[in-house]
Amino acid sequence: MFEYAPAPDGSAPGFAIVTERFVTLLGHDSGAEFAGELYSLLEGEDAELADVLDLLALDGGPPDCGIVEVADQAARRVHVAVRGTVDVSMDGVASTRFSGPEGGAWVLGEASGIDALRLAIGAPTRSGARLPMHRGVVRTSEIAMAQVRRPAPTRRDPATMPIELPPVTAAIDVIEAVEATIVPDASGPASADWIVHLPDGGEVRPPVVFGRRPTPVQGESGVHVVTPSPQREISGRHLQVLVVDGVPVAIDLASTNGTLVRAPGRAPHLLIHNAQVALSPGDILDLGESYLVTVGEAGAARTEAEFGSVSPG
Repeated sequence: MFEYAPAPDGSAPGFAIVTERFVTLLGHDSGAEFAGELYSLLEGEDAELADVLDLLALDGGPPDCGIVEVADQAARRVHVAVRGTVDVSMDGVASTRFSGPEGGAWVLGEASGIDALRLAIGAPTRSGARLPMHRGVVRTSEIAMAQVRRPAPTRRDPATMPIELPPVTAAIDVIEAVEATIVPDASGPASADWIVHLPDGGEVRPPVVFGRRPTPVQGESGVHVVTPSPQREISGRHLQVLVVDGVPVAIDLASTNGTLVRAPGRAPHLLIHNAQVALSPGDILDLGESYLVTVGEAGAARTEAEFGSVSPG
């Protein structure tokens, strides 16, 4: 069961969609017709998050959107996709938050053992009236799992009370999102000095994985960016950019067509067959179908050449 915050008069809310396995929040720019079509798609028995993202990549879809798929109800494991101003926060074994970068890029993640879930446009509110919702589409800017109201415990004789062991909870497996509040692993080098510029104008910090369906793998942290590829030139898991000893490195993830690395002053180099290459500021990574990303230093001004090089087409 979910509960939502009714939209006040004069506001411009989005749409919340709840089905048996999905909960979705669309931004202010979404229309009722699109929300209805997406509800019909998510109601399908064979609907999967990856297929929904493929469809949104072809049809565009709203710039602000958060989608949560229940992958395993018993383990309370969910898959998350978010972009734009929608904020997805979860509580359980640990508290974590997913939020998308500016622009149209998706951030993907997975978490297990969750006890609470909230999707909100902007910062979540903690007060105000809440209405119950089981399934359907409503106009709102915030939706969350309904809090269980437990009756007050009755007094019992301690001598007759059974001993109850605490349940074993699944360890959370979180893929950090942009601006996530999780502290990075202190054993490796910090990546705060490097930025990857996306074609839509967004920026993400390494480590980052690009691909048509960049499903996270066990032990892999960082941002996962869904790259549109109508012609399937970009592989599901195509390319990873991370920082090693303070130097950004591009690693091919067994992609089919590889990535063309364009470095100023050097001949273009095709990165393929799980190869890796060190990068420098201004290097351009061409994943295919005019999807170009540029490596830069955080806080450094971008040149007109860099802006021009990352424009699709």
